[in-house]
Amino acid sequence: MDGIILWCLPAIPYVIFGEGVYQQTIWLWIAILFSYIFLMEGLLGWTIGKWLFGLRVVNVDGKVPGLLKAFIRTLLKVFEANPMLFGGGVAGIVALISKKRHRLGDMLAKTYVVKRSDVSKITPLEKSVQAEPNFVEVV
Repeated sequence: MDGIILWCLPAIPYVIFGEGVYQQTIWLWIAILFSYIFLMEGLLGWTIGKWLFGLRVVNVDGKVPGLLKAFIRTLLKVFEANPMLFGGGVAGIVALISKKRHRLGDMLAKTYVVKRSDVSKITPLEKSVQAEPNFVEVV
């Protein structure tokens, strides 16, 4: 789904501004496309495609990964899942052979893509007063 969005979004400025302006500002549009995934996953833990399919990107604690981890994931996605390079084949092969079914970006960022319904299962319980160790004063 995100692939469709990323392929269709560049058509909007092309149609609105024309080919000349679009070509002169191509780096702006590339930055916007990169930011779509990077910001949404970093701040929310999902993109529109992940939301529609009930998926979340989380860190090892089951929380939203944050901007640095999302940046690492997205930067590597540009190379390993780029349809212009290898059509996502690199990401697929690495995920198939990796122990945790991770692609390179997730391995380096220490993130996971999980079902939304499973997020609560992997989120550790917050420390409570009862969970704190009791220290006995020895005299």
